[in-house]
Amino acid sequence: MTCGDYSFLFLDACFIDRLKRIDKSCELLDLFGPCANAVCVIKKDQYIIAPCDDFIPDCIDLDDIFSDEDAIMAHREIRKIGIDFTRIARDPSDIKAFIWAYKTDRAAIWTCDKNFLDLCRIHNIPRYCFKAAIKALDYWLKGAISDDDQYNTSDMQVGDDPFYHYNNNNRCQYSKRCQPYCGLISSCVCFKEFEGIL
Repeated sequence: MTCGDYSFLFLDACFIDRLKRIDKSCELLDLFGPCANAVCVIKKDQYIIAPCDDFIPDCIDLDDIFSDEDAIMAHREIRKIGIDFTRIARDPSDIKAFIWAYKTDRAAIWTCDKNFLDLCRIHNIPRYCFKAAIKALDYWLKGAISDDDQYNTSDMQVGDDPFYHYNNNNRCQYSKRCQPYCGLISSCVCFKEFEGIL
């Protein structure tokens, strides 16, 4: 199995919301971390109101490894170098997750918030939206997800969500815009067919 190479992998609540649409059991949550060679991280206070709250994933709570006090101190430190949090300011959890990822070597963010994705792009934090992450996981598992009828990946083919449906490319229509939003380096995951992803 070819896997990713991260230290930690943070799954944002908006990412988990989409997971329930293809995996009613939510058990795929337990594959994201190991397949990325990473420790899975969630924000448990967000997770308990997400659709997968009936499944307890093998993920650690961001609050257990990065306290609010640590986040405040780090926020003061990195604001001095000009990081602008305005675009994600409405969600304190996103700010905390960004600061933690910025200060943590090889930490990745998987989210479907375009402003959060773009801030990660600007500061070179690895990131995927949902459809990019599913493509990556399926690639790492040699097609095991797309070949398994229990996962409703056919639902991702046509629709209006640019971070979920492969036909909707309005967040990454051109190659220069693909990498910022989708998170992939060599190919645009917004299109169903592509060669290689990392």
